[in-house]
Amino acid sequence: KLRLRIDPPQGRSGRTLTDYLGLGFAAFFLNRTNRSGVIKEAGVIGGLAQNGPYKIDCRFNRKDLIRRIKRVAKYRKRIHLYQNDALTLISDLGNRLPSSTFFYIDPPYFKKASKLYTNFYNESDHSALASAVLKLESPWLMTYDNVPEIAELYRDKCKQTLDANYSLKTKRREKELLIASTNLKLPSEFYGGEMDDVPH
Repeated sequence: KLRLRIDPPQGRSGRTLTDYLGLGFAAFFLNRTNRSGVIKEAGVIGGLAQNGPYKIDCRFNRKDLIRRIKRVAKYRKRIHLYQNDALTLISDLGNRLPSSTFFYIDPPYFKKASKLYTNFYNESDHSALASAVLKLESPWLMTYDNVPEIAELYRDKCKQTLDANYSLKTKRREKELLIASTNLKLPSEFYGGEMDDVPH
């Protein structure tokens, strides 16, 4: 049985996980016990002193997580993991996969990326990604920060702004941009709200 705890920094120094299961569980643990998952400036929920309104285990519901892992496991023969840049993966595999393939693409934010991620895209990377994505024949959906530069890169595609809640350090609400390929069948709810270039 897993006991949730916080090791002091000196207890973590020098540790290197080399087995895939250990690395996978470490990422899973951080995702469920850190504010905003595993991104650059995330910290443990409740703080190191565990004196916040929420504690380290508030998102670590064992029964629910076990259920969700078992559900994913049912599809393990259809899941392939690649340690590759998304641009390389899309360029190499994009149009060699079955036409029924659906791509969900979640690139690093355009603005403030260096403050959020250890690895991030510069402007030319975002442009190169757009060029590769726009060549895909399969349907795709992506989320981005709502900035004019990204809207321009995908100016001919269906777009909608969404409210997104964040709580890395302080709770805040920002707009995200949801972008879809024109050959993706979308629920009717998608066409409510702020839309741009909606296909009819």
